[in-house]
Amino acid sequence: MNTRLLWHVAAISTAIFSIWQRPAAAQEVLDLSYGLGYTKTVTVNGAELTYIERGTGTPVVLVHGQLSDYRFWKAIVEAASDRHRVVAYSRRYFFPNPSSRSLPQFGDPTDVPDLIAFIEALAISPVHLVGHSSGGHAALLVAMERPDLVRSLVLAEGGFLAVPGVENAGIAASIAARALLEAGEDEQAVRSFIDATNGPGTFDRMTDIDRQANLDNRMALGLPISPSPSCAEVGAITMPTMIVRGDSSPTFLHAMRDALAACLPSGEQAMIPNASHDMFVDNPSAFNAAVLLFLDANDP
Repeated sequence: MNTRLLWHVAAISTAIFSIWQRPAAAQEVLDLSYGLGYTKTVTVNGAELTYIERGTGTPVVLVHGQLSDYRFWKAIVEAASDRHRVVAYSRRYFFPNPSSRSLPQFGDPTDVPDLIAFIEALAISPVHLVGHSSGGHAALLVAMERPDLVRSLVLAEGGFLAVPGVENAGIAASIAARALLEAGEDEQAVRSFIDATNGPGTFDRMTDIDRQANLDNRMALGLPISPSPSCAEVGAITMPTMIVRGDSSPTFLHAMRDALAACLPSGEQAMIPNASHDMFVDNPSAFNAAVLLFLDANDP
């Protein structure tokens, strides 16, 4: 069965599944101590990065977004590790890496060279690369720069193209939140970013566990990202690609995903019901079902 037909089956299955199973609560998805007993570390480009590794089979590397870390991938790590070698790492400046323990002075963006060096250090290429938000932006650029490292690419509202008339509110919110952080208003900094990227009032509706997990990563607010590629550069990607979005994500994210999809006419798409930007926390069952079907369809 070809990938596109498999995706149509996945979309129908995911929609039916979401009707019968209510999305898990955040405290069931996030666990502040998840993996801390068996984390590993690797030093790339002068930075110590923490990661967990579960399962055997075709490697899958998970790249988190802003205010997140490897723990946010718990649901898909557990779901995928019975048939994949799943690696989830915390990017530079994110919990529990040493660089996350004080407010850094940022230089040039490091996510792309760090991700390349991380995959090479583990000697696991080619990998299924799954990236969320700014982590998806890094994943997209790695797929363009080093296609030899990537077997397939999943972009969960990640990969930012310049869209005329549409501001990337996530970048603006991250910069504004950094100013609040520097003023000592840590919780307000996190609240402002979360509400800008997931919808007004999201932070106040979170569980204490969810809020703390985001606060653990506050030092990375204001982190610069690499410049956006052109549509032509994105269109040159040849590996299987899927764009995933939440049905309740802010309008600016849907506009950016539409632009990305237009540049990847052969790419698959998935809409996760009952979910905003953090779709793998809002509706992990539907997210996992869609992503795992895509990965399985593109295994060797």
